Amino acid sequence: DITYGTPIRMMLASRVPYGEIVEKLGTPLIAEYKLDGERLQIHKQGQEVKLFSRRLLEISEQYPDVCKTIIENIKVDDVIIEGEVVAMDSFYEKMLPFQVLSKRRRKYDVEDIMKEVPVCLFLFDILKYKNESYIGKSFLERRKKLEEIVSEREELRLVKSQSIRNTEELLDFFNAARKEGNEGIIAKSIKEDSIYQAGNRGFIWIKLKGLEGGKLKDSIDVVLVGAFYGKGRRTGVYGTYIGAVYDPVNGKFVAFTRFFSGLTDELSDSLTKDMETYKTDKRPRNVICEDNP
Repeated sequence: DITYGTPIRMMLASRVPYGEIVEKLGTPLIAEYKLDGERLQIHKQGQEVKLFSRRLLEISEQYPDVCKTIIENIKVDDVIIEGEVVAMDSFYEKMLPFQVLSKRRRKYDVEDIMKEVPVCLFLFDILKYKNESYIGKSFLERRKKLEEIVSEREELRLVKSQSIRNTEELLDFFNAARKEGNEGIIAKSIKEDSIYQAGNRGFIWIKLKGLEGGKLKDSIDVVLVGAFYGKGRRTGVYGTYIGAVYDPVNGKFVAFTRFFSGLTDELSDSLTKDMETYKTDKRPRNVICEDNP
């Protein structure tokens, strides 16, 4: 079950070669645009709205405009919904990349940044309606209820979706999504068992982000094996992290990449505390890394 004010882990999508998606999900299926924004779980109780990130952190203060839009345009007092907030141009006609949206991840100058980077919230799921949980209901039941309670406007829309009957239609929809600046699409089962599986990466949702061979098609899960302290705003916390991938041949974690952007202040603080608990004086024998963090 899910209660107001307490977020649950978000349902995730798996990935398979695009030619296998229709076979995995069956037809018809529903495909939705996969947006280049920040996913939100939204808890509304009367005039109070709380926004939670994918890591279950409350980030309501970053998006006061989104909270206001929810209060004014969701036609029910108590509800839990999910969507993606995306940066828009000043005319609300074109979606902008996540790098632009990341400017909203600040604790200060929120009002100024809000004017500089307008956003639109695209909704795609409902988890609770009044006192009734919708987690155990099928996708079509959830989508129908979501459509009933949303009054669309420039700043609030339903994610674009389409019924798909074959791989050709799936690819046409994917190409249209990419042409409009989206990451790709999410294909979703509409069978009776298409319930909301919190925290699960099963085959009820399948994402498609690329078709080209020889290129990185999707995100990669890495293990954090090291970090460097930051400078400036990041003084006192880790600012750059080293991610490694596991090599099953030699049983070791091999450094793969560094990353440092896209971290909120809350996430930086949380990661620093987590990393400190695993701090060691020597590099573990099962880690291969040329850096000396």
